[in-house]
Amino acid sequence: MVKREFQKVPAMALACGLVLALILTGCLADAGNDNADDFPLELRGQVVEIISLQNNVALGSATHDPVGLTSDQRMVYSSIGVNGSIVDGRLEFISRGIIPVTDHLFSIGNWFEVVGEHVSNISDENTMVTHLDLWSELPEEMQDRGLVHGRIYMDYSSDYMSRLAIPIFADRPVSFTAFQDSFEFTMGWNILIFEYNLDGEGEILDSNVRIVDHDDPFLDLFQFVIWWMD
Repeated sequence: MVKREFQKVPAMALACGLVLALILTGCLADAGNDNADDFPLELRGQVVEIISLQNNVALGSATHDPVGLTSDQRMVYSSIGVNGSIVDGRLEFISRGIIPVTDHLFSIGNWFEVVGEHVSNISDENTMVTHLDLWSELPEEMQDRGLVHGRIYMDYSSDYMSRLAIPIFADRPVSFTAFQDSFEFTMGWNILIFEYNLDGEGEILDSNVRIVDHDDPFLDLFQFVIWWMD
């Protein structure tokens, strides 16, 4: 596979830092709601493996396929208590009938405060949200150089563009202002996309944040990247 140099893309550090700051402590369970099937989330697509040096995805070199992902089936775990798999280099993660338990949700204002963003004009202050966190673990016989598990991100990168997509569950429809713009979450899963336009040197020219539905065809542009940390 082609080698990508991520150390010149500060946007990746910012976006991945956002996700890492939001890791939930514990798996979420089924709330038993009869309408749970109204909130499906299906993530499928190519997976690329990357080792990042110095335990930081924005530093050092990045090498694709370092541990032979396509030769072994991997389990995928999530913060909402659903398992998926990676087979022949492709992710299959299907969540149906799962509504995160209220005790494990954040108020919408607190969720954004974790990433240093102030939210205002919230249409319903009682709105609760959570993001989806995905990870995989290496089989014990393949663990070397301290590599044990890796985080999985929805990613798109090129010389002039960097995008990160984060699935977010909202327990009700809500409108709000953040990142100096107006947004609306529908009830269920939404995808928050951080997008950065870069110059030829990897410096940020401008950026924006937007929301799409979990089944938006735009997401076909993304691949799933599993970052193995040493």
